[in-house]
Amino acid sequence: MIHVSENTMPSSETLVTEYVQLFQKLYKLQVKVLKERLSQNNDLSNTQKIKVVFFVSLDCKFAAKPLFEKMLKDDLFEPLIVVVPLIIWGGGTKNLPT
Repeated sequence: MIHVSENTMPSSETLVTEYVQLFQKLYKLQVKVLKERLSQNNDLSNTQKIKVVFFVSLDCKFAAKPLFEKMLKDDLFEPLIVVVPLIIWGGGTKNLPT
């Protein structure tokens, strides 16, 4: 965990690293729980994969990429990436309207 004193703030790189590590820990815990539940059914052949969607606008902002890559290797998940295109309006970058 990050400890913040009154005089110092952690860098954004430290915060992103901690964020990714937290997601990885949560992923491992969730997989463990799901596999335990599935093993109680004793018939894993009929189990559908868990579909997970990641919405990404920029590759450099895809902090959950390590999690996505782990899900790709795990038979329990079917991860997908949806690319949210960016357009330039006026002088700033904005998401497309829905």
